[in-house]
Amino acid sequence: MCRGSTLCISQTQLCDAWRDCPDGFDEESCITKCPNGGEFRCKDRRRCIERSLVCDGRSHCNDGSDEVGCPTIAAPTSQAAPLKCRMGSRLCKDGRECVLHSHVCDGEVDCKDGSDEQDCGSPIPVTTSNLAPTTTSPDILPAQPVCTSPSVMCRGSTLCISQTQLCDAWRDCPDGFDEESCITKCPNGGEFRCKDRRRCIERSLVCDGRSHCNDGSDEVGCPTIAAPTSQAAPLKCRMGSRLCKDGRECVLHSHVCDGEVDCTDGSDEQDCELLCKAGQFQCAHGKKCIDQQQVCDGKAQCQDRSDEMDCFKPTKSCSHRCDNKSRCIPETFLCDGEGDCVDGSDEEGCGETLLTHWDSWHRRMRRRISLNESNPTLVQTCTSPSVMCRGSTLCISQTQLCDAWRDCPDGFDEESCITKCPNG
Repeated sequence: MCRGSTLCISQTQLCDAWRDCPDGFDEESCITKCPNGGEFRCKDRRRCIERSLVCDGRSHCNDGSDEVGCPTIAAPTSQAAPLKCRMGSRLCKDGRECVLHSHVCDGEVDCKDGSDEQDCGSPIPVTTSNLAPTTTSPDILPAQPVCTSPSVMCRGSTLCISQTQLCDAWRDCPDGFDEESCITKCPNGGEFRCKDRRRCIERSLVCDGRSHCNDGSDEVGCPTIAAPTSQAAPLKCRMGSRLCKDGRECVLHSHVCDGEVDCTDGSDEQDCELLCKAGQFQCAHGKKCIDQQQVCDGKAQCQDRSDEMDCFKPTKSCSHRCDNKSRCIPETFLCDGEGDCVDGSDEEGCGETLLTHWDSWHRRMRRRISLNESNPTLVQTCTSPSVMCRGSTLCISQTQLCDAWRDCPDGFDEESCITKCPNG
């Protein structure tokens, strides 16, 4: 891969006196002549090694050229044992020498008989790194094994690569087949991207007991929970959460229609577009609309009782009564920039001088405060699933935790937030 670029070039393009990378990286550090005359210059012109290391059965050049075209001790005969090639290489047709897989069909002849550049337009019998060729005589071609699972065969090549080499931004196949058709992001956000980045599938197909990804990644790391049977009791969700459509898991109410899929079947982000008309109140969950006059009337019309939350009981000492005197709000809620009374009387006749730093962190929230008639001191009572700010009487909803907005006076709601899980 070229430096600072996504462009991949073949090793034959290194130090060929032609600039292939945008910044000319492929023509840098090229060795025209080894400093010590007796040394061997690697074919890619990037390194010189001692002659004693050439054809020693181990590659010292990055391109493996020091192990190409190595002579055999004796020409094979019908009685002699066949030449065996080391891992990562294959036998030339004449049976006299070995050639690296990466040098097969690379446009340059390495075998003396030219067999490494023959039949390059169609699939060639594969000799994998873990399957050594077997012959009975030099006149018989090697056996024709295939890539062992889960390896993948490069297109039009004898080279086998592992699935982890697919779409890894590194060209491993001679024609770059391993970097084709790679998916960086699924078109539908709720879909699951296979680990080989070749396919996206519906989340409902993940861990369903059947592999839908070519690499089987949709069935890896699945929880070992027994499948529900007709005799098993239905899953019950705790307070503040609801059941996903597939009945297999629960999701918090605050995570429903929040723009991120939490249910495996994606049901927590379905049917989220309902908006109530003017003069109506939308229940927090269930997407039901009720008349605004029914809010805080002492009777819950919403299934989640959100229409009766944050309501204030009438007390003997009341700072401000509104909505036909059916509701009482504290003085701190007057002129705070948010309408707490349905009739809007708590925001009438407000002057700029009444707005202080107090309302900067009151905005976008509502509090539940109960007044004890015998003792007019504030009682801290947050209703579930609300959360109370640290060292304060302020209650906020769970959706206000870690939303990049400071709602609590001391910023408690934005502490210990995880932006990314350590295990992807």
